[in-house]
This record gives sequence, structure tokens and C-alpha cells, in this order.
Amino acid sequence: QNVALPASATSDLYDLDGVKSLQYRENYTKADATIDGIFLLANSVWACVDGGTDAEVAAVLLANKSLGANWNGAVTVNLPHPATGQSYPVKFDRPASVAIAARLTVRKGSALGDIPQTVRQAVLDYAAGLLEGEPGFTVGSNVSAFELGGAVNREAPGVYVQKCEISLASVISWTTDEIAIALNQKATILAGDVTVVVL
Repeated sequence: QNVALPASATSDLYDLDGVKSLQYRENYTKADATIDGIFLLANSVWACVDGGTDAEVAAVLLANKSLGANWNGAVTVNLPHPATGQSYPVKFDRPASVAIAARLTVRKGSALGDIPQTVRQAVLDYAAGLLEGEPGFTVGSNVSAFELGGAVNREAPGVYVQKCEISLASVISWTTDEIAIALNQKATILAGDVTVVVL
């Protein structure tokens, strides 16, 4: 078991153009196992990557492969090993999207302009990871109404978020609790799913 391989693989994947976030797990036992909710073959690695081309992701996984290790995932890319030329079917996953809705109740302070549009844009920027110091919605990360509301407060000065509620977009059930996102999923949000109530 080489502990450096996962660190090297994740670091190299993040170096790829367009890779926004990922999850990586390995099963170093001799038996199939479910680890953090993901089924992994014996002696195998699993990566769920958001961004980068299939070929680039597969090349990084192959370069960081330990001898005899297996892969898991729905995407398969056949690649020759750079050293031997032997072809390997490299497997990994892409995250499944989980559509989220948000409802923010705000009080107008000194803000000017279109308050709902300002708040909506702040939510979309937060989700996309465009706000400084905020990763936004990433692979396998839960969605927090508290963090979302806090990001809007910072991004839209003069607007005060009184309440931020979130829900799965598929079945609206507003909550201030976190929404769990599995390791092979990533939350997404559309402008039309952001409701802004101005008091």
C-alpha cells in the first residue's frame, strides 16, 4: 500500500485544465467493499472527477496506478501505458447532478438596483465557486443553507439575508438543514430555481 499514490493522483488531477473538484477512494483489501457509500472492487481505486477531458483524466489515473490495481466507474477509456505500450481500460466516474432550489428572504438595506437579480447572481456565483475563498458546489459536498446565506450577505452589500432555505429542485420541501450529496454527485442550481422574497 503506497500512501503517496492517492495524494499524487488527486494533485495531478487538480492540475488538469478545467478540473473543478473530485473525490478519490481506494480499496486496498483483497475483497470487494463499499467505502463511504461507493462499491469498490478488491485492490482498486475510484475517482469521480468534475471537469477535464476523459482522455486526460484517464492518463493521470494510469500514470498513478499501482501494480495490479483495478479501477471502478462508468466511464472507460482504453489507454496504452507510456512505459510498456500495454493497453489498459481505465475507468472512473463523472458526478451525477443533483438539482437544488433556494429561497432567500431578504431585507433591503442600502442596496440599489434589482435586489432579486443581485441576490440570484450571488447564489449562482457561490455555487460556481466564483467567490473568493468559497469552493462552491463541489463533488461529494453537502449543500448548506447557512453557507449560501452567508455568501450572499458578503457578496451583496446592503442586502440582509433574514432566512435562507434550500430544497431538492425535484420535490420542493424547504429546509435550513444541510442537503446530503453523495461522493458520486454534485449539486447544481439554476437561476430559475432561486426564489428571492424582499421584505
